[in-house]
Amino acid sequence: MKILFLPNTYVIESAFNIPSFTNLHRGIMDAIRDIDAGIMIYDQHVDLKELYRSGAYMQFDGIIGKVDLAPSWKRDCWDVIRSKVPSVCIIEEHREPCRYVGVDETAALDLLVGHLASEGFRRIGFFAPAYTSYCLKRYRGYRDALAVRGLPLEQRHVYGIDIAKDSFSTEVYYRRRPRAKDMPYWDFIRMTVREYLKRTPLPEAVICCTDAMAWVFMEEAAANGLRIPEHVAVCGIDDGRYFGERYRVPDAYLEKPFLTSVSVPYYDIGSMGVYMLADIASGMDIPADRKILLPPRLAVRRSTVKRSAVRPHGDVQFYNSAASFIEEHYRESGLSEKLSNRFEMSKKYFSQKFKREFGSTFVTRVNDFRLDKAARYLAGTHRPVIDIMFGSGFNSVPNFNTLFRKKFGCTPSVYRKRRLQS
Repeated sequence: MKILFLPNTYVIESAFNIPSFTNLHRGIMDAIRDIDAGIMIYDQHVDLKELYRSGAYMQFDGIIGKVDLAPSWKRDCWDVIRSKVPSVCIIEEHREPCRYVGVDETAALDLLVGHLASEGFRRIGFFAPAYTSYCLKRYRGYRDALAVRGLPLEQRHVYGIDIAKDSFSTEVYYRRRPRAKDMPYWDFIRMTVREYLKRTPLPEAVICCTDAMAWVFMEEAAANGLRIPEHVAVCGIDDGRYFGERYRVPDAYLEKPFLTSVSVPYYDIGSMGVYMLADIASGMDIPADRKILLPPRLAVRRSTVKRSAVRPHGDVQFYNSAASFIEEHYRESGLSEKLSNRFEMSKKYFSQKFKREFGSTFVTRVNDFRLDKAARYLAGTHRPVIDIMFGSGFNSVPNFNTLFRKKFGCTPSVYRKRRLQS
């Protein structure tokens, strides 16, 4: 099997400096090796029109990729290509119908709005100066999360979206704006932040559509004498581990992970996309509108703390670091010893502190994380159960079956059958 990967937003030479792409690529390559397939990667340097006109895409058994909404000819080429070759869209959902693997954007925004509301913020803004499908989905998740909590939705606090039309505003079409026509993209983002900061009154907190946008926002806010979170709280989405070194922000923002964000499971998005392609190539009947939405994880940091800054709220740094470590290394053995060494704690003290912060033992937390991973792959792919078991970090069939039955009330095979039927 030969697969084409189209990460159309990225240039490969620089993409590996972006943690989200690194994890996505790692997930894709691990799955490629697992199914013993070949892969070719076409990045932003590739002329998508030429790929379409030449028919070169026909040499592949499947295509996995992310194609931008603009310009429209990219979408048109992608539509034709995916009509002729089995394809899976990742990260950015394409026109219907489309097979898609991505994060549950609604759940991600509900986590962020819920956290901000718990910190006492009522006027919460949304900043999304980009013409992408995930920005629109994230706005809608933000809108719905506000409504559930009875919080106000105001146009002056939303940038990039026309709330009356429930669609993009003219602010995001930067190539059509005279001042921005020849402006590099991130200079345009800085210009939009400056426009947003002139609005009065500012919201108490702002959700930026990505972490990178959030760091630019904080950079411009600092240049205007605004402190985070005292004057305005800021959070992002992706948890791409941007620590701000590339931005002109106060040193206090760089001492420890600072930005509250939502972690997106890019590794699983990449690997599950490949496995879906493999299922299609093997002749399985995968619906043309099949969608797999993976759960996000909230990482609370100093950029949004208000009430918890003056009230005991546990060791947030320990919690986030431990949760991130488990998320990245759950397949490995000896995690407790590795993590206690990382924190320079004795095994006994680490176990006690972990239970106090998480409300469960380390073993229970890791097993729950592994079981949730296994359940997602059982429901979203047709990989053999034994492969999913090993891939989730378990090495004993009886132990895996016992734990799975205890959590989900049935065996892994029965669970898969029920989910596929539903």
